Amino acid sequence: MKTKLSTIALGIVLAYGTGSAWAFDTTTIKQGGTGNTANASQVANNAPDAIGAYINIDQGGNGNTAAVSQTSLQSYGHGNVYEAGNSNVVGISQTNNYRVGADVQNWGNSNNTSITQTNVSEGGATALQNGSNSTTTIYQHDGSNLVANVNAVTPFGGFGAYNTAAITQTGANQSALIEQANGAWPGTSAVWDIASIAQDGSFNDAHVKQPGSYNTAYVTQTGSGGSSLQKNTATVDQAGGSNLANVFQSGNTLNATVTQAGNSNIAYSTQSGTLGDVTITQSSDFNQAYVTQTNYGTLNTATVAQSGSYNLANVTQNGNAFTSNVTQAGNGNTATVWQHF
Repeated sequence: MKTKLSTIALGIVLAYGTGSAWAFDTTTIKQGGTGNTANASQVANNAPDAIGAYINIDQGGNGNTAAVSQTSLQSYGHGNVYEAGNSNVVGISQTNNYRVGADVQNWGNSNNTSITQTNVSEGGATALQNGSNSTTTIYQHDGSNLVANVNAVTPFGGFGAYNTAAITQTGANQSALIEQANGAWPGTSAVWDIASIAQDGSFNDAHVKQPGSYNTAYVTQTGSGGSSLQKNTATVDQAGGSNLANVFQSGNTLNATVTQAGNSNIAYSTQSGTLGDVTITQSSDFNQAYVTQTNYGTLNTATVAQSGSYNLANVTQNGNAFTSNVTQAGNGNTATVWQHF
């Protein structure tokens, strides 16, 4: 075990294990800034697993707080923090783990990042915050092969300020990504965005991308696909401002894509059952689109495209093999579609 503490910052390190396996642990704290606090703890690591464990905290900024922990750890482990900005707060717990991961960078200031993984197998996580005053929460609970990324914009994370991102996943083979910037270096300055992804079951993928500001996106998926060919996928891309997207999917082989390039639009996609596809695209302002599908095993497809303003579209499908296409290019139009047995 290696520990390095600067004389101008506080670092507290605990690292121990059972038997002789503790020798494979690596805990390094390096603090080059001032007024930083770091806590690291590794408990009961019991196998090398290709020489696993390690916690690395490197705080080059000032006034940062980082606490890792890892607990039962039958090796691999990981951790890592690194903060070049100032006044950031980072958690990371991990608990009765096998494998896991985590990471967290923080080039910006006054960000709050919490990663908790609890009793996981495999795991993942990652949170990069290049802006300021943003909050990220990742919680992965019980499951396997879980992956979560927030503000994963190459190479230094998403820009912006006052953004909130939350990912909660339990189950197997889940993947979630939230980007609150434009996805390309150097990124745009998205501010006051809210994104939440909650996934329970298996083979669910969700991606929320918000390069605009004052947008809100909620994705909830509770299906159990059983394979990568039957997975549920949800994609929300909001480049405009003050948009709301809400995607709910329960079942398997469901797909929803919401794209809102205009401003002050509202989109709801709700699907249950098997085999459904929803696409909502709103490129102008003050539009509303609501799609509800109850699917019984043969593909239902609903497409809404609204390029005008102040339009309203309601599509309801209950059954099998229905197709609905709504296109409204003018202003102030209302379209209602109801397809059922």
